[in-house]
Amino acid sequence: MKLTNIILEDKSSNETKTAPAGHYYTASGNLVKGRLTKDAQERGARKSDPLDKQRSKTPKVSQYNEEKAEYDESGIKLMGDIILPVDKEMVLQAAEDKYNRGLLVTNNKDKSYDIAYWADKFEPYPIEVEIDGKSVAKDAKVIKLLFHPEMKEND
Repeated sequence: MKLTNIILEDKSSNETKTAPAGHYYTASGNLVKGRLTKDAQERGARKSDPLDKQRSKTPKVSQYNEEKAEYDESGIKLMGDIILPVDKEMVLQAAEDKYNRGLLVTNNKDKSYDIAYWADKFEPYPIEVEIDGKSVAKDAKVIKLLFHPEMKEND
């Protein structure tokens, strides 16, 4: 299967479908639940659907923009590109021109992470795993990264 790049023209004046309250669209047309920030707008996010003419219905939410205030109040500095919600499997996709593939990542309540490779379907797909340059498994499906016990928790 060959993927092709789609170049979107600025059609903001012709767009009619707007995001529901508390949501916005990325430049590529993904629906995000959260507040439309100035930073997101600078990256092309907006209230109107850039793919309005290509689809008839509002798409399902595919991304979450957690409010920064939650992190400010807890004393945790917001540093990541993506904030992983607890106990929700998130699908990450690789920029690829030959295959649909990526990672399934879950941030668990016990502060561990479950990570799996996927290819074509959002199911764990066997993959070789190396740790510190040494192969430890040839056909691993789910990798668990445990919480680092020496880290201080922010109370």
